[in-house]
Amino acid sequence: MAGYTATNLVAIAAANRAFGLGLTARGIALGELVSAVTHYAADRREHGLLPRAARRLGKGGFLDRGGAPLLDQAWHHVANAISAGITATASPEPTLRGVEQPCVHRN
Repeated sequence: MAGYTATNLVAIAAANRAFGLGLTARGIALGELVSAVTHYAADRREHGLLPRAARRLGKGGFLDRGGAPLLDQAWHHVANAISAGITATASPEPTLRGVEQPCVHRN
């Protein structure tokens, strides 16, 4: 999990710098914290959150017939979307480098 999170941090920081996304260290850290925690919770295989929840919801047969990887991937897609949303919303509104911003005068 540490390697996955470190790789994400490097990639997000590089994209933020290269494209001037305007993400803050706080936003990136919060998003990656959510990503790491949700991935850890899901990836604990038979003792993790997903298998237990599926069995409690009566979907144990789905897991037994090979559905665990599909459930895992669906979970990761949702968790990554939530993490990205947190990263973006915990950062100020992005500005484009080299693009003059309109000046708004208030009386």
